[in-house]
Amino acid sequence: MNIFQIFLLSVLLLYGGANFYVLHHLRQAFPRRKNVFALFWILGALAYPLGRILRSFFPGSLVFFLLFWGALFLAGLIYGVFWAFLWDLLSLSKRIFRGRREKNPRKARAFWILAGSVTALLLLWGYRNAAFPRIATLSLEAPSPGIGIGEERNYRIAFLSDIHAGKIVAKKRLNTIRELLYTASPDMVILGGDILENAPRIADAIGFPQTMESMKAPLGLYGITGNHEYYAGLDILLPYFEKCGITMLRDEAVLVDNAFLLLGRNDRRAAQFGDTRKNPEEILSALPEEYRNYPLIIANHTPTREDFLQALECDALLQLSGHTHHGQLFPFNFITASLFQKSWGLFTEGNTSLYVSSGAGTWGPPIRTNSVSEIVLIRLRLYPQEF
Repeated sequence: MNIFQIFLLSVLLLYGGANFYVLHHLRQAFPRRKNVFALFWILGALAYPLGRILRSFFPGSLVFFLLFWGALFLAGLIYGVFWAFLWDLLSLSKRIFRGRREKNPRKARAFWILAGSVTALLLLWGYRNAAFPRIATLSLEAPSPGIGIGEERNYRIAFLSDIHAGKIVAKKRLNTIRELLYTASPDMVILGGDILENAPRIADAIGFPQTMESMKAPLGLYGITGNHEYYAGLDILLPYFEKCGITMLRDEAVLVDNAFLLLGRNDRRAAQFGDTRKNPEEILSALPEEYRNYPLIIANHTPTREDFLQALECDALLQLSGHTHHGQLFPFNFITASLFQKSWGLFTEGNTSLYVSSGAGTWGPPIRTNSVSEIVLIRLRLYPQEF
């Protein structure tokens, strides 16, 4: 059994166990309707996995329905586990202090009606919260050998990570992202990985090429690989991205407007899929020596400490990352905060800053309960370098 099979089996066991745990509590709280709950719960639990399996074969409305409602069910399941655990804690405390286990279906029923109502309101709010991305601004300045004496240049760079365009982040949400980007009026756009969630034919159906055409900026539309690009098949997506006008930076750097360097790194999953992953110093060594003094922006999908230290070693001005979604749903933000030095927002060490975006789209449930969908707008001021 390989690593992927072990991972898949673990996920299925965890998913099945969570469903059984919540359904067990619901059947106890509503004994007269326990079979009805079991039927609808099983159908809900199967919706998202079936949608993921069938999406490539039947890219129609039925699969969209399965994915959409399955994703909402998945979000509800997460909070269902929380409520079930809370009920068990309350029951345990009563047992400790009263010396017996109290079984009262009426109280359990009232508890779950309240829990269901709170969860429904939370998910409705989270759905609306995720549907309307906001602009986060970041201002930086640096000297550049490409700026003449007495000259100053100001750039507006838009960074969009984790769009996950596909069946769920579809036409309506892509249009919202496009309109917000239009108001930002960037000079350059960087896509920070996990751009697509589905195959090119589904991307065509949701108007992804047209969205990318509208995102083109005077200084270019660039992209890097995220882990989902490798999962979906990089050999299929790379020519598609090129067709959509996206210049993919795969362990390479470009000089932008003779003023600053943009370096794009392959995702950390690259080696597992037979692709390269070079250290920034190795990438920069292939450039002419005089370019080494230019301000450096690194686009690197996953914000690990190791990668940031490599950015620090080559004196990068800024590293732009995503991947975390800041957990997307409470309480997963605590998990991402424990895994990464920064789960969302700005972090600075020495002369190098790291900005981790919560993402412009969503993965799985189209819901955010602990962050916002965002486009990051970097205002970069460059001035002459003193000698």
